[in-house]
Amino acid sequence: MQVSVQFPARSTLVMLAIVLALAASAFGQPAPSTPAANPHWNKDACGVCHPMCLSCHDGARASNPVHPAGRTFDAQTMADPGWPMPDKKVICQTCHDIRQACDPAGVQPDNNAVFLRQTNKPFCENCHRPESTPKLNPHMMLADGRPIDSKCAICHSKPMDSTSMVRKGDPALRADVVTLCRSCHPHHRDISTTGHVLATIPPDMLAYMRARELTGLLGMPSADLLKQLSDEHARPILMVPDGQGRVVCFTCHNPHEQGTFPRESVLADRSLRLVGGHLLTPVRGSQFCRHCHNM
Repeated sequence: MQVSVQFPARSTLVMLAIVLALAASAFGQPAPSTPAANPHWNKDACGVCHPMCLSCHDGARASNPVHPAGRTFDAQTMADPGWPMPDKKVICQTCHDIRQACDPAGVQPDNNAVFLRQTNKPFCENCHRPESTPKLNPHMMLADGRPIDSKCAICHSKPMDSTSMVRKGDPALRADVVTLCRSCHPHHRDISTTGHVLATIPPDMLAYMRARELTGLLGMPSADLLKQLSDEHARPILMVPDGQGRVVCFTCHNPHEQGTFPRESVLADRSLRLVGGHLLTPVRGSQFCRHCHNM
């Protein structure tokens, strides 16, 4: 089945393929926050998968595929790994050895939960020659003070409004945010031993986070303010959770370069500042933890 996806340039396609596949290889994909039932590692669910993988992996019920199903393999610029490609087209089974999930005695492994084919080299290099995939920093997203559309398209599947002052609630990410971020930041170390990523934020902490946005970090929010915000079921508007109220990467980190959005926009808060050719994030030091934690 052909999935119609618009891509701005070959370099963007290549980078997107590399970062998402690396994420899946290194971490496995976190379970998407969608209503799609997971048929993998279930011996009674064979009939679910065989009609069509994309019946679930449509970007709404389960995560998008890295490559559009049916895309023609470019033998001139790519290395042929010898994997299934009927009529020289990339299909789901090209990268995924789905037979692993059909073993009645099989158990979903802790790593490679998306059953990428096992190789003796970095996964994406089986097809993408390193010399044809130069590194780029998608966070350096401005040229002459204006956003570079091809940089935005690495993470977003449709154009974003760089003049927006509020969140629209539909970032049109090409994959779930944790997979997108971990694809380039596999060695990110969580300061907490219990981990922040995908942890549910309790209501009292959501109210506290909103209070901190109103009062800043210099003093403690008053008990009256905290009670008022708690009674109102207040939620933060700057350091926001995902749709299920969980901590995700953008809760703390703004991936956009300073200047991508207007300075007064909520989307500009904690943006990355370019200094001497390097991007600096304000998310550092124990003081930052006070945005969420009463310490």
